[in-house]
Amino acid sequence: MKRTATDAPLLSFCLIVRNCGTASSLPGVFRRCLESLRERAPQAEIVVVNTCSRDDTHAIAAEYADVLEVYR
Repeated sequence: MKRTATDAPLLSFCLIVRNCGTASSLPGVFRRCLESLRERAPQAEIVVVNTCSRDDTHAIAAEYADVLEVYR
């Protein structure tokens, strides 16, 4: 779930990630992290920078991130 507010966020969480989806040693942790951030601070902005993941990290991030960038 993404942020619903249209005004500028007062808080931003920035995550730089790589292979945090099914290829990680702890599958499911990335999704739970994003869910937890959204539950605890629903109006905060979540920014994810994906650094060339080769798994489903990008798809998971797209569900929750307000800003999703790919760094190559």
